Amino acid sequence: MSDASSSALHGESARRQFRVSLYMVIALALAAMVTGFVTPSGAGKAAATGDAGQFVGRLVAMGE
Repeated sequence: MSDASSSALHGESARRQFRVSLYMVIALALAAMVTGFVTPSGAGKAAATGDAGQFVGRLVAMGE
């Protein structure tokens, strides 16, 4: 059977675990926010076009 000291120890352990979990959630939220500000957005030019207005791709332009 459990006594009072064992019950108090389990309560303190649960509170400590909750605090650590809360700090982890806050840290992850801050990391996600910082990552969102640091990474470039896709609002730039979506696709490059050649001289004739043809789609030539984003990285490599194929010659005619």
